[in-house]
Amino acid sequence: MKHTLHTIAVITFLFSAYFTHAAQEGSYIYTVSNGQATISSFIRSYSGALSITNTLGGCPVTTIGDAAFFSCASLTSVTIPSSVTKVGDFAFYYCTSLTNVTIPASVTTIGTQVFDFCSSLTTIAVDPANVAFSSVDGVLYNKLQTTLIQCPGGKSGNFAIPSTVTTIGDHAFLFCARLTSVTIPSSVTTIGDYVFHLCTSLTNVTISSGVTTIGDWAFDRCTSLTNVTIPSSVTTIGERALAACTSLTTIAVDPANVAFSSLDGVLYNKLQTTLIQCPGGKSGNFAIPSTVTTIGNYAFYYCTSLTSVAIPASVTSIGTMAFRDCTSLQRLYFMGALPTYGSEVFYSAPAILYYLPAYATTWPSTIDDRPTKLWNPAFSEATLLSGSISCTVTGSPPIPIAIEAATNLLSATWLRLQTTNLTSDFLSFDDPDATNYPIRFYRIVGP
Repeated sequence: MKHTLHTIAVITFLFSAYFTHAAQEGSYIYTVSNGQATISSFIRSYSGALSITNTLGGCPVTTIGDAAFFSCASLTSVTIPSSVTKVGDFAFYYCTSLTNVTIPASVTTIGTQVFDFCSSLTTIAVDPANVAFSSVDGVLYNKLQTTLIQCPGGKSGNFAIPSTVTTIGDHAFLFCARLTSVTIPSSVTTIGDYVFHLCTSLTNVTISSGVTTIGDWAFDRCTSLTNVTIPSSVTTIGERALAACTSLTTIAVDPANVAFSSLDGVLYNKLQTTLIQCPGGKSGNFAIPSTVTTIGNYAFYYCTSLTSVAIPASVTSIGTMAFRDCTSLQRLYFMGALPTYGSEVFYSAPAILYYLPAYATTWPSTIDDRPTKLWNPAFSEATLLSGSISCTVTGSPPIPIAIEAATNLLSATWLRLQTTNLTSDFLSFDDPDATNYPIRFYRIVGP
């Protein structure tokens, strides 16, 4: 029976397609079904303001089809006729010169990503008689203003979301590249997918307690964002929610949050067994805590200022694209066996992956097109000569090393004596200050 129903569905589709054909009238390409016209496409070269026609082929225009005005880059304003009831997905996508749109009372359905990448759009006006949608200060909402559907891409400066709003819809602020600050009130419970994606001037966002869900890619590529505080109410954070934010140095989590935590500005689950997101602005060297067993998908994605990362033996899995586009990452130090790993983990990261002798049998010569290398430096001898300690380090060249000293093995502060590459089978170094201390300890670490 299931196969029969599937066959009927295919036949029905073909039947419909047979009796529906595209026609052109002026700048419009359209189809007619049941005496109603749908705009399928519009001439891309059109320039200036447009009042969309209300009839095509002698039939009323009731639908603006999916991607109908896609990339009409010279279209400056649009008035939709009162015959239209539906605006399809991507209808005005990438209309980069579009400054304002007027939606009549007749429209009851507006698709997804209708005005995405309309970078000049400042006003979406809705007829007050419309029963499904409304607008305030040029921003599109549902009628009760509980869902913010679309902030025009040309909005600039600071924006405070009204306290009537409970949901910020998917893509709502996508590529609002001139917004600098957004305040999310406590009435909001859900920040949808891609909401602030590519808001490249956004420097500050206030997320009030009340938000429970932050969607996938919600703040992805907000390259001016410097810090984010996750309130205690948040229980779900989607993939890449805070990825590729190259100025972000701190992700702070309210200590009362039961699902997430932060340490040194890095986002973890509550027990810190999963590293969720290293902020994109972190620089230099970073050592992952030994509590971590999982490095999540995109965890270090586009951390372009990191130079080395130490991965403890506790880590057993590394997610997809975890270190992708870490373009300054030179070294990854693995303290344990080879973890399982997803796809494109080290794509566009120039790092060498170093492993310890105890786990050598688990490591191939390359991983994800990145070379692996045995890291095995060791102290072989030490002598006291003319009041100075001289030590010899052996190992398999070429490997990077740093030599540090302390007066206490439990010291939180080790003095770095030398950072170099072991380019031959051994290296000698001196510590002329050794005799100034009653006891002196040395260690070799990755730089």
